Amino acid sequence: MLIFAQKSAVGNNRVSIVDETADETIILHARQSIGIIDPNSSLTDKGSVHICDRPIHGAEQMILSPLVAETAWINVPSKILRTFNGRSCLPVFEIGEGIIQRPKVRIRPLTKKSKDFPFNSWRLAHAIMKADCARWPYSNLLRVRSVGFLLEYVDMLDWDSSELRLSPGMTDYYADFSRTSIAGRIGQGMALLFLEDEGYTYVGRFETIINQFGSGRSSSVPSKNGIKKPDFVVESGVGKLALAEAKGSFVPVGGYVNIKGALNAALEQLHSGAKQLTPQPSKSFAVGTFLRDTNDNCGEPSLIAYTDPPPDEAQEPVEYPKDAIRRANYASWLSLMGFGDSAQRLWKWPGDLEKRSVATITLGEYEYVVTITGVQSQYGSDLLDGTLLLYPDSVVLKLVGLELGVVKALGAAIQGRSLTSALKEIELIHRRREIPREIDGGEFYGSVLSDFSLLGEIRVSRRQWPDFRRKEIAL
Repeated sequence: MLIFAQKSAVGNNRVSIVDETADETIILHARQSIGIIDPNSSLTDKGSVHICDRPIHGAEQMILSPLVAETAWINVPSKILRTFNGRSCLPVFEIGEGIIQRPKVRIRPLTKKSKDFPFNSWRLAHAIMKADCARWPYSNLLRVRSVGFLLEYVDMLDWDSSELRLSPGMTDYYADFSRTSIAGRIGQGMALLFLEDEGYTYVGRFETIINQFGSGRSSSVPSKNGIKKPDFVVESGVGKLALAEAKGSFVPVGGYVNIKGALNAALEQLHSGAKQLTPQPSKSFAVGTFLRDTNDNCGEPSLIAYTDPPPDEAQEPVEYPKDAIRRANYASWLSLMGFGDSAQRLWKWPGDLEKRSVATITLGEYEYVVTITGVQSQYGSDLLDGTLLLYPDSVVLKLVGLELGVVKALGAAIQGRSLTSALKEIELIHRRREIPREIDGGEFYGSVLSDFSLLGEIRVSRRQWPDFRRKEIAL
């Protein structure tokens, strides 16, 4: 296997991976200009490979992601590698709605935790990505890297503590607005992981449901009393619905955060949102994630606090299809994978399927349709310097994907079938999601959530290339 980087006469950098053992040469990644390597070219001299600037069609196109033009090439120090392998947990405290809404009742000291909630860095990154993607199609937040959060904030989280902590100094490192935004993203990701642990698989943004089915009513406009709407509508594998509002905060060193105040604000948002939907969710969750500095010795840990009151009765509700949450869940992830047209058809209107050739790989017990969103040297080399690099054992391929059976079910839903019915046939709820670390052609690091979306990377550790295949699908 060869990695070739070339700077063209017009200044466009091209980076290609060539699998010499394959029957045909395939580009798996490119930056800015995308071309196809001429199989008849010579690889003997630097810069001697001829790249044919012809359009990419079919399978070649689906192996690439439209996001690769913005994928940065980054060094991989040991800190990043530790973060990508990180495992941690947070204690969970349930606080009753009555206690939260009574101003004079104290909740500290927090002594009776409900459970310890374990997770790893890949699941957290996956959940944060899923929360970001859920803003589709009303936001541009999809233009992010597949593991962008872990890379961008790699120094922020300390995975060596008994519970997840902030690295020293990170509590006050960012400006107020940035800190609030980052804490909110972590809070939303942790809330989705917590809800998945409670049995909720599918996620749709509350505003997405209202904007689509509310006949012009927009959830982005606060109600008359100024209360914002909740973050998510979630659905379990057996069809139970819930509203969810996530909160997140970084706790000042030696200080305390107003947990009751955060959860009370979330409760107001939940009560406001529950009145607007039918079918009405049977539960609601206010989930707060509060992280402390690793050097904070005040005695209170980083933690998750939540309350789950029943929702209020609906008043002038927006009626939405029974499979709308599942459609929103998968449409946003399809868009991240580069299937924008299919995502639109799945979410907004039924239509004819488009035949396309996609890349698939078998991981564990199942086959996944994947998009490669980045390629990187594990040694941190800059692959845009115009040189020919020989790294047979050090390539990292970054992936997003969906299990093949799910993709076929989405095709049926695009043609007008109920997505709930189509997914029921493949019985996701009973499937095992574990993927062994060792796979043919390398090692897999990543996450598969209960909707069988995939986020991860393959570290090519042997000369044998991972067994990517091309498959014709209708979507």
